[in-house]
Amino acid sequence: ENAVDHDEEEEKKEEEENEEEEEREVVFEEGRLSCTCLDWDSIPFDVLRLYAPRTDFLDLSSNRLRNLDGLECFTLLQELVFDNNELADGLKFPRMDRLHTLSLNKNRISDLERLVQTLQRRLPQLSFLSLLHNPACPDALCTSVDSDEADYKRYRLFVIRKLSKLRFLDSKAVTEKERREAQRAPEESLRPLRIRPEDVNQSPRKDGFWTSMDTDRYAPLSQSLAKPGQHRGRVSRAGPKRTSDVKGSEGNRYIGEDEL
Repeated sequence: ENAVDHDEEEEKKEEEENEEEEEREVVFEEGRLSCTCLDWDSIPFDVLRLYAPRTDFLDLSSNRLRNLDGLECFTLLQELVFDNNELADGLKFPRMDRLHTLSLNKNRISDLERLVQTLQRRLPQLSFLSLLHNPACPDALCTSVDSDEADYKRYRLFVIRKLSKLRFLDSKAVTEKERREAQRAPEESLRPLRIRPEDVNQSPRKDGFWTSMDTDRYAPLSQSLAKPGQHRGRVSRAGPKRTSDVKGSEGNRYIGEDEL
């Protein structure tokens, strides 16, 4: 009998250890929700239920997201980071009147005109935007085609002309000189280049994600240490399971207004 009990305990312990290996963590603190490197192809329902109504900053970097399903639940959202996912053309943004910061680095967006039209309609307060390392962004550092400074300048002027409240694009602040030039230039002369996704010089890891070195090189997100007292939720494929306090966690944040 003791042997049977021992075997059952060992089996239960093994199951718990396997469950722990599948679990991931989300971190929530003072309205800031970080859900990075979780291998999600969609935002779990439990995350939406527990955190969406009180989140104003959301980081979903380094997942496998291909759509924006569930984003409409984040009604207070002001800052959104979607870096290093699998987002492509035709993104369906909900109307988000509070959102001022959007980072879409290292995705698969190739139709700049279509994206900007969507952002015009759905994100009227957008003032910080980054699209580096997408096919739509003709940055010579990021593509294998013959992009040059003139191509990138035309891209910037096109976006600045269409998004009138933009203050920061990619890795640089929007200048008054750029605003004037964008308004004076004939619209046809600013029409963006169409770069095919296969022309992007990408070097993902074997699992499809980008290396941290690559992220640091292209993303305009500065590193900062999170404050003590964070809420850390244990998340499996089904969503959050339990919480505990931690002393601190590293995270990304967009460059703030006082840093311009």
